[in-house]
Amino acid sequence: MTAPGNEFLIVLLGLSVLLSSAYAFGRMHQWHRRGRERDDAYRTGYDIASRSILSMMAANQQAAQPAPADYRARRGGRHARLHAGSVDRQAA
Repeated sequence: MTAPGNEFLIVLLGLSVLLSSAYAFGRMHQWHRRGRERDDAYRTGYDIASRSILSMMAANQQAAQPAPADYRARRGGRHARLHAGSVDRQAA
């Protein structure tokens, strides 16, 4: 036989297990759903950013000016002196 107060404890224990399980399953469902939404948002944002960068690059390419005809003369450094020296030797 069981003591008269045990039924209440058994029902209380069963109810606490049920509520804890329901809470755990709800949290797992929420985590799974948010993960899917986060993946979708990432893919959408990645596509928008890719298109934006490509259109910005195309706009910058159109706005770029061509290099000047006397490009070698305007460059500084060793190569500019070499080219200038070869021009001087050819003129002499």
